[in-house]
Amino acid sequence: MKGSVSGIAPADLDRERKVVAEIHLLVKSKYSPTGVEADFNGSYDRPDAEVPVNLYNYSIYFLHYFCEGNVIKTDHETSTSLTVSVNRFDLKFMRNQMKIICRRGILQHKKMPVEKDGNFFFEEDAGLGLGVTGKSRTWMITRDNKLPFAYVTKKEFLEKKKIC
Repeated sequence: MKGSVSGIAPADLDRERKVVAEIHLLVKSKYSPTGVEADFNGSYDRPDAEVPVNLYNYSIYFLHYFCEGNVIKTDHETSTSLTVSVNRFDLKFMRNQMKIICRRGILQHKKMPVEKDGNFFFEEDAGLGLGVTGKSRTWMITRDNKLPFAYVTKKEFLEKKKIC
């Protein structure tokens, strides 16, 4: 499987590639592409200041077939994809979902995640380019089904907001 690697320790990369390979086997066991070329890949990135853990994903890009004369060809780009990410959120999605109240750790979500089938789920309208809109869906799969944030009372929120 092709993919990109950026500054990952060899031991971490080996472990992450095993996780991505397991995801790939699970997908392949349940999904057989029809009418599209499925381009599978993994991506592995080092930690940064915002997220102090390794970030990695498994992605599938669905490339449509088309005919050119008597030759079947495959598109070179697509807006249709599926990504399974570890330790990573789409920052644009998160900025749309929440507003930073101050640098003291309080965030206000526009929409809270909804628990669905044992995982947390977000959905929003998304621009796909050239004026076309679609849906962006994010499932947050967490350890022990715990959210990576805690709810605060209205009083705590207002007190923090007043300090800012």
